[in-house]
Amino acid sequence: MAIKKKVPVRRHGAPAGTMTDITLPVFSYQNDKLADLIVAAWANVRFTSGAVDVPHLGDALKDRDPHTGLPTDAARATATEAVNFFANMDLTSAVIITEEEHDDDYTMQDPKDVVFVLPNQPRITLRPGEHFPTAPIPPVPNYASDLLETAKLLMACTPNGI
Repeated sequence: MAIKKKVPVRRHGAPAGTMTDITLPVFSYQNDKLADLIVAAWANVRFTSGAVDVPHLGDALKDRDPHTGLPTDAARATATEAVNFFANMDLTSAVIITEEEHDDDYTMQDPKDVVFVLPNQPRITLRPGEHFPTAPIPPVPNYASDLLETAKLLMACTPNGI
């Protein structure tokens, strides 16, 4: 169970352009704002921010190419905008995958990707009287990114990051 990344083989004698998969380290980055993103994805609410306007956030994040099974460009754009919006980050490329995709050894398609795993919704039980939000998620006026949060995340997911 892992997220894998394609990297060039650097062994002496390996043919130029030869690629291999490496397993990325698993980490946990707890952030209340990312937790809000999880709830919004579970609730499958409308999400509008930047160039992204999707009627069902959870469905848009899980949109997959029917031939490859990989996240579509639209799913990647939605994930990037949603992570940057909710967590005040400035990531170039984010991908949100399911736990099943993680457990099937998901391989990153772009070295700029930061891969997030959306927890399975059946893990939760709403208490009596609790419900998911139904209102659309509005954009924050004068959205300002927080480069410190972005740096903390990237430090956490970079082996021996400083």
